[in-house]
Amino acid sequence: MNDSIPDNNRVGVSSAMNKNGSTRLNGASAGIPRGSLSRRSNHRTTKVTVASGPKLSWKSDPEASFSDWTIKVIYENEMDVYHVHRNIVGYGHRKSEFLLRKFREQVQDIDYESETNVTHLQLSATQARVFPMVLDFMYYTKEAKQTLTAERACNVFKCAELLEIQALQKAIADFYTKNLSLKNMGEFMMAAGQTRADPLLVVSKAKIGQMITEKPELSGLVPPKFMADILLISRKQLDEARAKDPDRYTEDLVKSQSRYWSKAACICAAHNESVLTSRLFEELTSEESLPHIDASVAPKLLAMDVKFHQGSKGEMTSLQRRCIHSITDDFQVFQKGFSSPEACSEALKELPSNVLAEILMKSMSR
Repeated sequence: MNDSIPDNNRVGVSSAMNKNGSTRLNGASAGIPRGSLSRRSNHRTTKVTVASGPKLSWKSDPEASFSDWTIKVIYENEMDVYHVHRNIVGYGHRKSEFLLRKFREQVQDIDYESETNVTHLQLSATQARVFPMVLDFMYYTKEAKQTLTAERACNVFKCAELLEIQALQKAIADFYTKNLSLKNMGEFMMAAGQTRADPLLVVSKAKIGQMITEKPELSGLVPPKFMADILLISRKQLDEARAKDPDRYTEDLVKSQSRYWSKAACICAAHNESVLTSRLFEELTSEESLPHIDASVAPKLLAMDVKFHQGSKGEMTSLQRRCIHSITDDFQVFQKGFSSPEACSEALKELPSNVLAEILMKSMSR
């Protein structure tokens, strides 16, 4: 029996070699829609549907799908076993660099046995629960029916750090940037802190810093230590930008941003005055973060500085010098912070004598 198909009844497909060496399939007279082929017979056309096969997954039957590696997740007194495929988890944009090294080490070991196709991972219980989400990411599947929350995101991030899945780390950082808001700010910060996901804390601080630039009053909701970190990050980002483009990021812009952030620092300090320590106050108002102080908040910052340095004698603090400079540089703005000239005079009298004398001397010399 001749099993060949006559020319006039053959499926209308031909192959041709592209210039880059790949194979190109062409229809007999036109492009063929993906997933179907057309059989031409006289004037009648029969559509032949090509069924797509099952999608490879970490949940696929290990024998039927030719799984060639096992991951054993150990946590507390439990162990979860996952059968994976090296050509998925060790290849492509979403690969695990950690697992890829394990695969290569085995290839180089001429004495390896099949039983060594196993990787043991010691995880916390919360990390073990989200591990299926990590596998879903690498397989481009959605087998794990879990919604991504701040807590889960942080635990997924820690797994991604361990397995060195850079694409997943970036995806979680993007999730944090996109979803962190005023309402969930505390939840997101706490989750990142409890799991020690430090890069996500940095992302949180940057996002909160962006929100504060739009609404300075939000800084009153931020813990002083966290606020101090935000100020320092903002300052470093500006320094980096200025080094790359000094014509755009001028000294005037540096002064303007520092004065703006000094208002945010003052709001934060005022809202947390009952729990603020001398050390926290110094971090919050450090010269590295705030080289320039806005004259409108100088009185309040000076009053708080005096409170933390009562009884101390000698040289003025760094904050006092910066506040003096801002007051004498823009005395009108300083005065606007008081309801009357009399109130301004009373506030000045409360300052240490050396600070008041410096303000008067600089004011007279202008």
